Amino acid sequence: MSAAKPGRGARSCPYRSKDWTAKRDGPHAHSVTTVAKKAAGIASAIHEHRLLIFHCFVLPVILASRMSTVLGPKLRGLYVIIDYGVAGGGRELELAQAAIRGGARLIQWRDKVREKGLQLPIAEALANICASADVLFIVNDHLDLALACGAHGVHLGQKDLPVAVVRRLAPPGFVIGCSTNNVEEALHAQEAGADYVSVGRLFPTVSKRDTRPATLETLRSVKDAVSIPVCAIGGINTENIGQVIAAGADMVAVIGAVAGAVNPEEAVRKLASFFRGRN
Repeated sequence: MSAAKPGRGARSCPYRSKDWTAKRDGPHAHSVTTVAKKAAGIASAIHEHRLLIFHCFVLPVILASRMSTVLGPKLRGLYVIIDYGVAGGGRELELAQAAIRGGARLIQWRDKVREKGLQLPIAEALANICASADVLFIVNDHLDLALACGAHGVHLGQKDLPVAVVRRLAPPGFVIGCSTNNVEEALHAQEAGADYVSVGRLFPTVSKRDTRPATLETLRSVKDAVSIPVCAIGGINTENIGQVIAAGADMVAVIGAVAGAVNPEEAVRKLASFFRGRN
């Protein structure tokens, strides 16, 4: 049987035809290439956008969740605040060391008087003392000072930078505390990313006279409302710390009860003993 002649049974491959070659290399070839490049660019942009969302929004939440598990046991017990206005005169480091020996779990540096540049040397020294003792060191009010001195975290008031802003600026694992006076403020702080909230002032205090008063019932309500640790503050001493802990406080912050004591180490030891069996 003779071979079929073109056009009478044999079918030529369309991919080898002159028409196909013309289309492939024709005037529209540049348009096809351009569309392909644009599609690749869009796909790359979508991928980068997803990565950006993950790193900016998803990853911080994951890390914060993991760090809360790590920090939980440390956000308990006696919280000693070294206030320059109460414990000034070069006693800051001595008080911190005495507090740590007595059993303080956290130390906070607070100076409402001087410029941050003057505070930095003391804050750095306190940070080193706390780091060597595995005690959390917190700076009051100032995120920049806390980061500069190597503190573990910062404590914010209602008129300081918002918790959400500080959480965005701070590195992973950075502790953020927030002063609150009611359930609404406490819930807002928790939702914004706070690791703990403080409730006060519970009793009259000389260290900060202009603070809003709170009650033990306020403390109970906040403790019931939030899932993060709660710190009680304001005029707490050996006479009332038992009531405060019974009302649900995970931490108790003290200033004058330690700074004004004849023997600060022993004062801390007595206060810390009320937490025995609870941590």
